[in-house]
Amino acid sequence: LKLKRAEIMQHITDVAALVAYPDPRKSTLAYLLSQERRRELAEAVNAAILRSMKFPREPAMVTLVRQLATTSAYLVGYRSSSRSPEERPQSSRQPWVLGAFVNSDSFA
Repeated sequence: LKLKRAEIMQHITDVAALVAYPDPRKSTLAYLLSQERRRELAEAVNAAILRSMKFPREPAMVTLVRQLATTSAYLVGYRSSSRSPEERPQSSRQPWVLGAFVNSDSFA
């Protein structure tokens, strides 16, 4: 915890030091102004806010879509792999479609 606080204080000191430069983009700390750094900071702040509010780090919709894609791929007969489509085993089953399932006798 002390290391984390020291690290945070160093980041705050670095960011505050940018104010001393007439053109911060030409300073040795210019990397702090990069778009990548801004994105990392935004993600860290968002994660901290979600954690403090006891919300999951990832939105439920993202989890749901990932689960749906995985389930769909499984039902079609393909598993996520690094193999190309030509190398995957061919399945005689038709792709699973929600509408067809709901309208079928299986759903009743």
